[in-house]
Amino acid sequence: VIGEIFDRVYHEGGTTQNTNVQTTLIPAGGSSIVEFKAEVPGTPVIGFPRGAGVLAERYARETGVDAVGCDTTAPLAWIKDRLQTLVPVQGNLDPVLLVAGGAALDRRVETILASLGSGPFIFNLGHGILPETPIDHVARLVHLVRAGSA
Repeated sequence: VIGEIFDRVYHEGGTTQNTNVQTTLIPAGGSSIVEFKAEVPGTPVIGFPRGAGVLAERYARETGVDAVGCDTTAPLAWIKDRLQTLVPVQGNLDPVLLVAGGAALDRRVETILASLGSGPFIFNLGHGILPETPIDHVARLVHLVRAGSA
């Protein structure tokens, strides 16, 4: 069993995003995680601070999560250098690429696996499968991940 907590930073323009992360997301996320771990001891928790940007590092350090889900805006080099050294990471394929399929999907999956696959890593989408995603594209993704992580 793995618990996953989805935290979202609402973009309100300017620097409001950073303020929200520091004043609402991290304290509330940390509090929720502490409560969850007390209720279900031993269960790993993946936090998904969507939209947190570079403050995802602080989120990883201060909330007590066991892993961090990364959205599609997080650069792979930054994830590897700043987050994956702290906790396992999950992500960050753009769900729109999964809808599109083809060579672009193949290249991005290869790039993500090459960048993050040697560290603690869970391949996942940056945020959910879109309803219009063709099932054969999902099958292709599963094949690519299995082949690339072997």
